[in-house]
Amino acid sequence: MTGVLLVLFVVLLLVQFGVARSLMRIAQEKHALLSGLFDIRGSALYENGRQIMEQTDPDTDARRRALTEFFTRYDSPLLPYVDTIIKVSDREGIHYGLLPAIAMVESGVCKKIPKDSHNCWGWGIYGTKVTRFSSYGEAIDTVARGLKRDYINNGMTSPAEIMRSYNPSNHNNWAENVQHFLDYF
Repeated sequence: MTGVLLVLFVVLLLVQFGVARSLMRIAQEKHALLSGLFDIRGSALYENGRQIMEQTDPDTDARRRALTEFFTRYDSPLLPYVDTIIKVSDREGIHYGLLPAIAMVESGVCKKIPKDSHNCWGWGIYGTKVTRFSSYGEAIDTVARGLKRDYINNGMTSPAEIMRSYNPSNHNNWAENVQHFLDYF
């Protein structure tokens, strides 16, 4: 009898693990909370604030795939910075697609930027002033930190709200275009 119970217990554990893994994959692909029960932080699945599973294969991360496809499609020099964007976005608590969406609208994902600036986001560029970064990594870190500090922490969470300070002149329907590319992710 105990042997049957042990086998049944093991089968139930395996089924529960498979269900949790499936839920994690669905949550990553949809970038959403699952009925308030589960959430994704980085590559871990949490239930009620307690980590219940870590995903160890970075190639299965839907965010990584989406960014890689996006940067490849538009032949962006940000392609080698996919993991940096995910890591920095997680650290700052911003949507991982916000930096690429803004970069697409501001510079065609780095195709049209001031020479030697690594500034794909139009960050601190106005009039004759140009903010330059030593690398794309430094730019990603600075812009993400600034978006969190200056916009999101002040209640500006949508592109329309961010635009009021980031790009108040609204050239070329900035907010709508950022939202369009953000929806890609």
